[in-house]
Amino acid sequence: MTFSISLRMSDRRIAGRRRCEGSRLLLATAVVLSGGSAGFAATDERPLGDLPALQAPGAVITYGDQDVPEGADLAYGAFQRGFYLNALAIATRNAGQGDRAAQTLLGLIYENGYGVPQDLEKSASWYQLAGAAGDPQAQYRLGLLHLDGLGVEKSATKAADYFAKAAEAGQASAAYNLGLFYLQGQVFNQDFARAAELFGTAASAGILDAQYGLALLYKRGQGLERSDRDAVLWLERAAANGHDAARVELAIMVFNGVGTLKDEDRAARLFKMAAEAGNPVAMNRLARLYAAGLGVDADPVEAGRWHIRARQAGVSDLRLDGFFESLDPATRDEAVKRAFPRPKNDARALQPAEEAPATASE
Repeated sequence: MTFSISLRMSDRRIAGRRRCEGSRLLLATAVVLSGGSAGFAATDERPLGDLPALQAPGAVITYGDQDVPEGADLAYGAFQRGFYLNALAIATRNAGQGDRAAQTLLGLIYENGYGVPQDLEKSASWYQLAGAAGDPQAQYRLGLLHLDGLGVEKSATKAADYFAKAAEAGQASAAYNLGLFYLQGQVFNQDFARAAELFGTAASAGILDAQYGLALLYKRGQGLERSDRDAVLWLERAAANGHDAARVELAIMVFNGVGTLKDEDRAARLFKMAAEAGNPVAMNRLARLYAAGLGVDADPVEAGRWHIRARQAGVSDLRLDGFFESLDPATRDEAVKRAFPRPKNDARALQPAEEAPATASE
């Protein structure tokens, strides 16, 4: 079966979901691939305003270097080494003396239950003390708590207010979150230019989602002059640091030679990195490349493998369905095996098949 590669971006999207592993939500890239002229379509019509806000606080928080409260010293050092009760004791003493960094650290400890039972109300009270004293990290965390109503009143208005205070003091994640409010027209009137400005601040500080969002704004000319070259620049930065949605968007532009040199081989490598990290759109794109032999050697087994993985993750593709059904049974079986490999320590892989019990006739 001859397989021509025809993929288009559309306005269908996979909604972003909240994840409790870091200080932010990963932006979701959502595209549907359909028939058409050869190549990857360069236009993503998905409304940019649907990009999700940052996550609300969860059970696991990454307290990065930029989020370290000034003056946290010994208490924070104990916290970083996992000595949570020591950190709690030192921070409690210092917080009682008006140390806003210690108050913020106590908020973090109670927010996530580090060495103590989780207590969101107590966490919020410590953040409020530190925030009132001007600690931007406490203000940022309070904004996240208000975003989902955890330990405090659920209020987008209050969340935006705290993000604005923290962003003004240089808290980069708060600037990104605030930008999303302007992008979505929530609390404030929709203002792409203001969103782009805030994304730029956060992107320059290394916030990957901001780099990705800023790239999309450049790509669409929303809030700033359209520039495919600048879009590629920010996608490159985000992709280099592991942002899988950025890798997918970058691969599309590289495949088509939009804003950069056309390079099908590199596009395939980018899709593969994102696919191996679990991005279902990348899985589907990679399957099409293997089916058509573009950027990689044609390989029906690998095409089937990634198509199966993509379908399981919710990305359907009728043309790849037809391609897969056209394969001989042995090739389909091998694709399934690669899609669902049995763990090496699986006892079933180490034991011989049981013999069938003898019948009366034997």
